[in-house]
Amino acid sequence: MVNKEKNEKEKEKVKKKEKEMQEEYEIERLSLTGLQAHVLYHLFGKTNCFGTGISTSTPAFNMKA
Repeated sequence: MVNKEKNEKEKEKVKKKEKEMQEEYEIERLSLTGLQAHVLYHLFGKTNCFGTGISTSTPAFNMKA
């Protein structure tokens, strides 16, 4: 009886840990997507991090084919 309860508690701990890991993965995935969107916004947009309307003739990144 004690072993059964112990096993159930262990299973609950494992499920909780898996859920936490999945949540962390989702946060990291969304953060990376957000960063990618931010970079693409600035590469293809006419703006920089200081606001709209400020543009320079020098691109932040030199892209080579």
